[in-house]
Amino acid sequence: MNYQPFPKSSTPKTSLSEKSSDEPLAFVDFILTLRIFPTPRGDLIALYKTLISARAFPTITTWPELYGFMSRRNARPEAIDEARKLWKQYQKLNPAAPPQPLQEREATP
Repeated sequence: MNYQPFPKSSTPKTSLSEKSSDEPLAFVDFILTLRIFPTPRGDLIALYKTLISARAFPTITTWPELYGFMSRRNARPEAIDEARKLWKQYQKLNPAAPPQPLQEREATP
């Protein structure tokens, strides 16, 4: 038999560079672009990606929302610290993301 190659029918992923500059990058989209390595950060990214796939990851638009999500899941301080680093990285790529409020910066180690 002679098979014709067909393009994949799944939804194409949009890379960060393909997003329009006036379209804000969602935190979920940011997480989906990250690679998983055997580190505490990689463990957190893997957890986030699993929750995103299961449609159990909430829409996150601010640091207090992410912090609250982590707190409700009884996250360890190390995981919250990694989440804070991810949020800061997300803010650098997406200036439209709200900054971390002063009271949250002081309240979290």
